[in-house]
Amino acid sequence: MIVISVILFPMYAYLRYSNIPAYGSTCTTANFISATAAVTGADAKCIATTGTLRVQVEFPIFLITLMNFCGWICFMVFLPLGQWALFFDNFFTFIHRPKPMKEDEFNRAKAELAKKIQALLMKGKKLVEDKKALPELKAGWFSKWRAKRTINTEQHLFETNCMLAEEEFQNLDRIASYNKKVDPCYYTGLIIFAIFALFLSLWFIIFEFMNIVLRVNGRTINSMFDGYLVALSQTPVSFIA
Repeated sequence: MIVISVILFPMYAYLRYSNIPAYGSTCTTANFISATAAVTGADAKCIATTGTLRVQVEFPIFLITLMNFCGWICFMVFLPLGQWALFFDNFFTFIHRPKPMKEDEFNRAKAELAKKIQALLMKGKKLVEDKKALPELKAGWFSKWRAKRTINTEQHLFETNCMLAEEEFQNLDRIASYNKKVDPCYYTGLIIFAIFALFLSLWFIIFEFMNIVLRVNGRTINSMFDGYLVALSQTPVSFIA
């Protein structure tokens, strides 16, 4: 809270003013004009004035504007990143989906998994013994700290290997009962959704490129789907657009 205050209040001190473009037009006519006479633009003398209106905003307005600006920055960054994550996540899930395996290959994979599990059991027993022996270690505080750090690192590695072994076991279990536990429509839906996310990501990049890089002298650029969205906005279901 203190750090936010130190950053926020100096920003408000220098950025609390809003410059609003203003346009004014002053028109005068002759002193005496008949009430029945039609007055046109030729009868009036107009003087146009342009300038900038400097307004001091209140702190809540400044805070809302700042939060809105930061929100749009996060939206512009994380939206395309999230779309790419959806594509890669579903794509690799489809690539690594369970596939039918020959019996000899299945038995070989099962034997390798059994060896990994046996090694993990031995590693787990060693970690338990090391943790029990740590309080009785006769050494300085630095040596105890290093020993504790080593045990924690090995434990994290052990937990990661356990999760990988569990995932491999579940994959072999799905392969063993391929016709009962594997739904081809599920993985087909994933790859379709991945292609859809890829299309949205590319469309977002092209749209931003056309509207930011190619926009010259205020020229309007009609990107993909703009015509459809404009037509849709004039229908009873305009909220979709």
